[in-house]
Amino acid sequence: MENRLQFKTDDELRQFFRLKKVEIASIRDPFKLLTQLRDSDVIPEEKYQEVCGRKKQKARYSLLEWMEKEKPQLIRPFWECVFQDHMIQSYPALKLMRDSLLERPIGAENDRAGSSRTGPGSTAQSPGTSAQNRGRTGPEGRTGPRKRPKPAKPTYGPIGAENDRAGSSRTGPGSTAQSPGTSAQNRGRTGPGKRPKPAKPTYGSFSQGGSKEDKQPIWTFPIYRTSLPVTCGEKQGSLHREKLSKGEPCVSVEGRWFSPSEFEELAGRGSSKNWKKSIYCNRTPLSKLFEGGHLTSPPLKRRKTGTATGEGRAKSQTPPKRNLPEASDESTNSPIKFTPLESDDDDDDEEDLSIFSPETLQVSFGRVQGILHKERFASGTCGKSIRTPESWLTPHDFTRMDGRVADKSWRKSILCKGKPLNYLIKKEILVIHSLLCKCHNCEDLTGWQDNDDECTVCSHGGSLICCDLCPLAFHADCHVPTAEEPASSGEWFCSFCKIEVQQTPRNRCQTKTDVLALEIRTQLLECQYLLLRLYSSKDSGIFCPNPCHTVEGYTDFIDMPMWLDKVKEKLASDRYSTVGEFVRDVNLIFQNCAQLNKDNRYGKMGQKLHSVFEENFKNVFGIEQ
Repeated sequence: MENRLQFKTDDELRQFFRLKKVEIASIRDPFKLLTQLRDSDVIPEEKYQEVCGRKKQKARYSLLEWMEKEKPQLIRPFWECVFQDHMIQSYPALKLMRDSLLERPIGAENDRAGSSRTGPGSTAQSPGTSAQNRGRTGPEGRTGPRKRPKPAKPTYGPIGAENDRAGSSRTGPGSTAQSPGTSAQNRGRTGPGKRPKPAKPTYGSFSQGGSKEDKQPIWTFPIYRTSLPVTCGEKQGSLHREKLSKGEPCVSVEGRWFSPSEFEELAGRGSSKNWKKSIYCNRTPLSKLFEGGHLTSPPLKRRKTGTATGEGRAKSQTPPKRNLPEASDESTNSPIKFTPLESDDDDDDEEDLSIFSPETLQVSFGRVQGILHKERFASGTCGKSIRTPESWLTPHDFTRMDGRVADKSWRKSILCKGKPLNYLIKKEILVIHSLLCKCHNCEDLTGWQDNDDECTVCSHGGSLICCDLCPLAFHADCHVPTAEEPASSGEWFCSFCKIEVQQTPRNRCQTKTDVLALEIRTQLLECQYLLLRLYSSKDSGIFCPNPCHTVEGYTDFIDMPMWLDKVKEKLASDRYSTVGEFVRDVNLIFQNCAQLNKDNRYGKMGQKLHSVFEENFKNVFGIEQ
């Protein structure tokens, strides 16, 4: 960027800085921008503290005023600083400014201002002549790599028009500069006796980020052929067009990829459930870009084989034939798609299918509820794709969970957001595999479909140890106690299942005082169960690591820090002698949380997790209410 800016004069950079002051002062979340300017010695520390302390647009504009009037030598370092790659990625508006500045022709300030220097030996260019040169499409009149839409091509006479152009730009002592109206008049002649209505000279705007350019369709610019700057609420991101058309996560925010609905949730607008209207590009909702054909959605709509011709109508009169898979000599392990029967009913074509875009969907059969995982789905009898609290089931097995429902057809009886699964199959949201398919969903030779694909504690995949009694799976280090890989023929049970199948019955009707006095070696399994229950809870992540390393100044408020990983370590190393010592450390975690956070979001998370511990503590030890 520095090598490209060196071709711009200080006057050009200062003029561009003056025009962009308001836009720069209006940038949202300017903390990173101001910090970069301070660290690069563009603005002094006292000015940085003054602007950060006030946190108003007016304060930022005053800083830019001070730089322009008192420190003009800092303007070039200013642009070199803000046009660095990581700043461009954080602030899409800076990309617009950079492209606008670099595409701007030399001397554009004089054209915009309409001013010209005349004198002995100098040539003054009239506004009309400037507009003429900008309108040319040949190599001599080209003003930059970007072509303006529908450029006017004026027609000049072979001799007279050439003399007019030469005479309109010559000024000097005793000569008169030609007015813009006269220039436009001569320029518009197409022959003797024909004079079209003179057009006003267009001075152009080299700014793509100014208020006038905001109304122009920037999604048609060549620089946005691949991605578009988008906003949703206070969040800014970059929309990748090709990824959107393929149905992949397509919105990049701070180096992470999100789907449009996830980006909507990230911006706090998830309640609208319509990302096409809540996500904007240059103050225009994406729905307008879809209507104009500038963006394309994933191909979720059904394929149609018939036409409006007589041949198409003749086909529709014949009964539909089932599309059977064609036999192939080549063996493959990839899923073979089964094309569903198509219908002539077009009533549902315009429905919004984005509600079915998540990889997991809530389904129901009668009173039974479950979670359908798209990547596991294969057919009614293959692919255990529906997760219930107790196990993984195929759609056919899921229909056996409620005997009160008479219709056992899984396509019609299993509902997802009010629609049967047959509707999702017709819309190609779910794809049925062929009977000849040999993928891992259709041929489960190892029984991996009986357990989850992610760890119950950390929700990540990888090398997992699967429980042989329940569908849960764990990383060895995530389980309490740390799990050991069983032998090839051996079985492994998680701590949740061990509590259920332990041989010795649990004592009932105990008091809390009696339980706290019990030796920990006789109640080790119960304590491991309680700790694993905390680790498996949704909001336990912030209570696992040492808060002294994650919260600045933590020890200034808390005298005795405690966290879940430390409790797990002490429990594994036999540093507790009674149940009461174990319970005291767990309660200390939530007491510290309440003291530091009061009633904010983290304080409520601690209260909720503490309630989970108290409830399970009473159940596992059989404490009387």
